[in-house]
Amino acid sequence: MREYPCAGRGPLFERVPSRTVAQAARPIGLGRHLVYNESMGRLSPRLSALVRWIEPGSRLADVGTDHALLPRALLRSGRIVRAVGIDVLPHVVRDLEEVLRREGFGEELEVRRGSGLSPLAPGEVDVVVIAGLGAETVRAIFEEAGEKLATYRRLLVVPTDEAGPLRRWFYRHAVPLVDEEVVWDGGRGYEILVASLAEFGDRTAVRAPYDALFPQPLHLLFALGPHLYVRRPKAWCTLWEVRLSRRAARLASTARAQTLEGMRRHRRFRAAYDLFRRALTAENFSCKSSDT
Repeated sequence: MREYPCAGRGPLFERVPSRTVAQAARPIGLGRHLVYNESMGRLSPRLSALVRWIEPGSRLADVGTDHALLPRALLRSGRIVRAVGIDVLPHVVRDLEEVLRREGFGEELEVRRGSGLSPLAPGEVDVVVIAGLGAETVRAIFEEAGEKLATYRRLLVVPTDEAGPLRRWFYRHAVPLVDEEVVWDGGRGYEILVASLAEFGDRTAVRAPYDALFPQPLHLLFALGPHLYVRRPKAWCTLWEVRLSRRAARLASTARAQTLEGMRRHRRFRAAYDLFRRALTAENFSCKSSDT
């Protein structure tokens, strides 16, 4: 059986030469610790990282709000003036309403039951946050929202899996991707996508971060993230160390295929893996030693 090189070698990974994949999943010491901000209280690293993209005085919707940790913290700090927490589960809505009453929240924080953006009126909020859902679920929310999506100003999305399908959706539907980040939380790396709905339909703005990296193919940049590929922060590099290692293991398993379809699948996996590895381990490619 053919052996595939470990993804933890090469210029991309020179900062962490001796880590195993399991160790690489805890790169910056965040673990399950909460980040403390004097005005916000305690938030997870994943939620705390979103704050800088939420302008003071905004109205915010938190889709899949669960305990409404982010809206509660933002309102307490005075950063936003109003929030709507949305959740599809009736018991979550019921329990959260009771918690908010006890904490003294009023009309400034409303909880609504519903799917995706359906409980929101057009233009009702400025910023829409969707964190904790898979990329395909988020994409379905966008599809269901239709033209209403363009009535808000900013999207902050933190999928629980790879964000490539969302970047592709933004590109195809003329939603400019204006920033990206990777945050490690609880031993997992999360991609944060920041999209400008205020520029909905501006195809020049949509293409700009990708055109700047020509001739890199679009499907590669959808997976890697154009802004992240340019900046190459340490957290992103570590995330792709883990992902390439997983892809290498999957490729090795498909190499045992005996059927014609299985061998075709292996060739597709190998072509995709080789493309990622060439992009991430080129001699002129290097990662930052820190995320600062």
